[in-house]
Amino acid sequence: MVYSDKPSDAGGVVLPSVGGNAEAQLQLVTWWLVLYCLSMLARYYPTVWTRLLDVDSSKLAVPFDHLISVARAKVPGLIFDAMHDLRAAKASGL
Repeated sequence: MVYSDKPSDAGGVVLPSVGGNAEAQLQLVTWWLVLYCLSMLARYYPTVWTRLLDVDSSKLAVPFDHLISVARAKVPGLIFDAMHDLRAAKASGL
């Protein structure tokens, strides 16, 4: 499944379907997995993490910076939406 925030956007993000599911994985779950993996890298391999973020020596520094910036912008809204959906489901008795 291809996802984009803007209907006119020709690009987008490919969301995986995991474990034989026909539906794409939720964006919040995908972000959680990516950020969790990055946090484990930063915690258990801080030297590698620091080298990856060094703009002068790492080709991945700019993409990682962009990824983190997008996460910072997107994830709070996804969490809010998920909590709102849970609250609505609870209110309707589901």
